[in-house]
Amino acid sequence: MVDLVDSVKAALSQEMTNFVINSVKLVPNLITALLLLLLGWVVAILAKRFVIKTLRILNFEKFLKNQSIDKSLGNNITISDVLALMLYYWVILVFVQAAVDKLYLGTITIVLTQVLNYVPLLAGAILILIGAALLGEFVKRRILQLGEKDPSVQMVSRGVKLFIVCIGIVMALGTAKFDNTLLQNLILAFAQAVFYGLALAFGLAFGLGGQEAARDWIKTLRIRFRV
Repeated sequence: MVDLVDSVKAALSQEMTNFVINSVKLVPNLITALLLLLLGWVVAILAKRFVIKTLRILNFEKFLKNQSIDKSLGNNITISDVLALMLYYWVILVFVQAAVDKLYLGTITIVLTQVLNYVPLLAGAILILIGAALLGEFVKRRILQLGEKDPSVQMVSRGVKLFIVCIGIVMALGTAKFDNTLLQNLILAFAQAVFYGLALAFGLAFGLGGQEAARDWIKTLRIRFRV
């Protein structure tokens, strides 16, 4: 009985000793990890400000405004802010991974590494969506110049923008390694429906007495594109 008690005491003592040693070893690594997180936060803020200031010097938002596409992502969202935030969170993730590496957390380190490796794909998908939104709004504005108060022109402009954005979504999902087969088929069906709808609308316009309106619209197109 005495031998058993002595064995338990020895085991507990050894475990406590190991715990203290590991804790002492962990403290410097923990401090290093915290310093890395603090440094990462500072660098991320500086990188974000650098992007915003650089784009401001280049008059990026002014250029978008001149093209009437500065509100492509919404009234309160600017392209500059989105790009700056993308860089901000990427820098944060890089330093978080470095901090976790110092703590030897095993599985968490592996997961963060996988997330960090996926970030470029996600960033590419977001950039494609931004490009699609900008292009869609640009084309929409150009179509509206043919007759901004004409309901049919408004409908066509919105439809074209939606089609471009949908194509951007498909491309973004492909870039992010998602299966987009179903969405591709839906967009193809939508494009066919829009095409046939426009063809039917023009046919009815010519056949039901809309020749004059159609003639005026074609004339506007010829003047706009100097044909």
